[in-house]
Amino acid sequence: MHIHAVLGVLATATLLVDGFERSAREAVYGKDVRVALQTGVREIALTGGADGRPLD
Repeated sequence: MHIHAVLGVLATATLLVDGFERSAREAVYGKDVRVALQTGVREIALTGGADGRPLD
């Protein structure tokens, strides 16, 4: 019975971490983050306003 509770907590934490990471990234880089990639060592973020040249 306890394993179901643990799995439920882990599933909930997994869902909430995405919003937390997005908020933390926004706090560090600002609201104009276009792309953010995570490697095993660091995070690379491309930022810029929507009125600039397209990235593609």
